[in-house]
Amino acid sequence: PEALWQEADAVVLCVRADAEVLAVVDALCVEAARGKLVIDTSTVADDTARTAAERLARVGARFIDAPITGGAEGAASEAALGFSAFAAHPAATSSSARR
Repeated sequence: PEALWQEADAVVLCVRADAEVLAVVDALCVEAARGKLVIDTSTVADDTARTAAERLARVGARFIDAPITGGAEGAASEAALGFSAFAAHPAATSSSARR
């Protein structure tokens, strides 16, 4: 993750399960993440998104919850997919995340 953050200002996640989101977020929570952005396009529970935002805020990173509608089933059936409106959780915009 340190090397990733040296090259990237933002990371976009799209995984299938809440536990996977939190596992990836935990891996991304390193000192080099300060001032960086994680955008999660996974469709997960609100509590999971809040937890991810809080964990990233602790290291000074920001989080945006931007789930794709349609999910895995929609993609498999070739149905139309789309993003919902971007919504930053309060922890993602705290003063510690804006440093």
